[in-house]
Amino acid sequence: KRDYHDSIQAVFAGTDRGHDMQYRARNRMGRYVVCTCRGTVLWDENGSLDYFVGSIQNHGELNSVDSLTGFQNQYGLFDHLNVLYGKKTKANIMMLGIGRFSTINEMWGYEFGNMVIHKIVKHLKNEFRIEGVLYRVDGVRFVLLTRTLSIEDLKERYQILNKEICENMEVDGYHPNLPVYGSAMELDTFDISPQAMLSCLNYAYNISKENNGEFHIFRDEIFI
Repeated sequence: KRDYHDSIQAVFAGTDRGHDMQYRARNRMGRYVVCTCRGTVLWDENGSLDYFVGSIQNHGELNSVDSLTGFQNQYGLFDHLNVLYGKKTKANIMMLGIGRFSTINEMWGYEFGNMVIHKIVKHLKNEFRIEGVLYRVDGVRFVLLTRTLSIEDLKERYQILNKEICENMEVDGYHPNLPVYGSAMELDTFDISPQAMLSCLNYAYNISKENNGEFHIFRDEIFI
């Protein structure tokens, strides 16, 4: 509750660009459900508060939302891609994943593993805020779909996240020291299906794994 109020106050004070939190809210039936709230403040030309705009997702009514992270899953990603394909809207897409995560669950248990995932999600939200939509597609792999960040921007952000997650991340006093892998591609052609496009992104991601986390950009090497 305190985090929620602190976040809202920071947005209205202009010290934070956006609000992105998961919490429980009471619905009209009196039951508490998990929701994700995203919003930002718009200022007028005189620098005065104009509007607060945002959205609330009720995860109790969505089957395309990952319950652990609050991100939409692969089905939600395909729904979004189908909309972009229908409008022929260009965008950029990045995949980021964590290696050796199974050892975390084996050594410290699933509860600690979930804490690690929550920490990673916090890093992702802090880094991207309102610059795109995040998805959890499989295991500990995440996808960012953005229309505002360039491929070079994504490469730069990946380097930041790699350092934060691989070198500096601390969870309950431990430093997991997990390897990070990443790939990206431009969504600028609509001749292949969203599923094939995701396969291309996975292909580039596997190249990143083979090269010890070097960020790999897919540039029409192969269509799967």
